Amino acid sequence: MIIYVGGVLASFTVVLMIIGVLFPPRKFKKTDKQYTYCVMIAARNEERVIGQLIESIKRQDYPQDKIAIFVCADNCTDKTAQVARDAGAIVYEREPSKKREFKSQGKALDYLLSCIKRDYERGIETWDGVMSFDADNLLASNFFTEYNKAFNDTRFDYYNCYINSSNWQSNLISSYCSCLNCAGPTLYNTKPKAILGLSHPARGRGALYRTYMLRHGWKWQRITIDWDSSAEFISKGYRSCYCEAAELFEEQPITMKIMMRQRMRYIKGHFRVFCMRWWQLLLGIFIPIDWGKKKYRPKEQKPKFSLAAEVQKRVSCYMLFVSIFPLALLTFCYGLLYPLGVLIYGLFTPGYDVTFALTTVGLYYLTLIIKEIVVQSVTVARNFKNVRIHPLRALFYVFVWPFYAILIQFVGVYAILTPVKWKKIPHVIGTTIDNVYQDQKTMKQYLTDRRAVDD
Repeated sequence: MIIYVGGVLASFTVVLMIIGVLFPPRKFKKTDKQYTYCVMIAARNEERVIGQLIESIKRQDYPQDKIAIFVCADNCTDKTAQVARDAGAIVYEREPSKKREFKSQGKALDYLLSCIKRDYERGIETWDGVMSFDADNLLASNFFTEYNKAFNDTRFDYYNCYINSSNWQSNLISSYCSCLNCAGPTLYNTKPKAILGLSHPARGRGALYRTYMLRHGWKWQRITIDWDSSAEFISKGYRSCYCEAAELFEEQPITMKIMMRQRMRYIKGHFRVFCMRWWQLLLGIFIPIDWGKKKYRPKEQKPKFSLAAEVQKRVSCYMLFVSIFPLALLTFCYGLLYPLGVLIYGLFTPGYDVTFALTTVGLYYLTLIIKEIVVQSVTVARNFKNVRIHPLRALFYVFVWPFYAILIQFVGVYAILTPVKWKKIPHVIGTTIDNVYQDQKTMKQYLTDRRAVDD
């Protein structure tokens, strides 16, 4: 019964998926106003990729005098700081007093904000908006221009971009991670929530904040610092916006070991955020106001009361509460312990019929597989310009990926029950900015060019 109740409470994801498939993303009007932006990058031993990120920022079709790039070289043992300086960034080098501090990206961002506060009279509020990136990110040439259109809508406090993958075609693992990365924003999380006017979590890379949101520094230190900060923002009633036209690319894992390391970190991070913030989200369902000592929005920018806005804030808190709830434990109980217990009980109880129990569990897995096939097929179809995978190979992948999804659910149980430490995700592909800026081809053109090379 607990499983069934949980399924009903989370059934809104089906509605979000339908909206994500049927409705296009929101488009923003052009604006003549050009806002100023501060870019923050926390990097540790990223000399191989950070230069490409800064170059992609320098090659934007947005005025460079409106962009300031800051890098925190966090306890680096390579030439990350020098590469970033040579590329044109302002670099602060951090050597933490405690050994484990360098493993927290949140500590690095907080240090960067404190340095900016020290060196600039108005601190981070010298600029209108602030963006954070991972060192392996690459930006489409119109990234800032499109974000600037969305930023002109002052109803929102923070913004999300569209995060795509730069190595869809590497192998089965990278394709699956790329599919996961793109499915969430476009199908059942960010875009459909934005269409309904609901707030969604800020993603750790490419997120854009109004600078008053970070005037107290970066005080969120969990493994998933983006979900930690978002839980506080949403519970206090701050609003988010999604700009799909602003596109960011990042490298995905290409080995099972790295993929599991990444997924375990995400699952453990969500679980820790749930343990620390569940009461705030429940409070936000009933009292979503700017409670507590850290009030981010200035008093003069406080929005007027609106019944529709109040409903949206409460629904946003409810959806985030369900999203970070440790559903992996329920899946483990229902998908493994329940059928195993029924089989053992049936062996020692003459005449006990196990057919019904095993059939319901089988239908559960069948429903999960069908859902994954539909979601991943739609995701691949929507990203066919970036996928660069042969159609037959993509078809094979779509029917294999659901079994990875089932595996990750049980890996999630292991992640929740065991200690998970932050470990660096290595970047081995080394995608360049020219690869991202190349002309987009249709699948037919791609296959034609590939045959020419093979011949």
